[in-house]
Amino acid sequence: MVITIQALPIAMEGNNMVGIGQTGSGKTLAFLLPALTHIQKERNSQTSGFEGPRALILAPTRELAQQIQEVAFLYKKATRVNNVCCIGGESR
Repeated sequence: MVITIQALPIAMEGNNMVGIGQTGSGKTLAFLLPALTHIQKERNSQTSGFEGPRALILAPTRELAQQIQEVAFLYKKATRVNNVCCIGGESR
């Protein structure tokens, strides 16, 4: 949870960040927090009916990308944010 603790203030300010950490350090949520905060701010300030992509999360490995998608899915109901994981070699 070390990265998550450091990522929370950055996410709340709406700034970009780079998170690097070992397994079990909270990287997954650190990737999601800034994106979810940005999406919420965009929704609150949006006057048009734009419904396209609002955030892009790049992950260094296939496994981390899939893990980020799984965690994002857990927050889907609370945030109303849809997600898709695009990995080379897989169809979407």
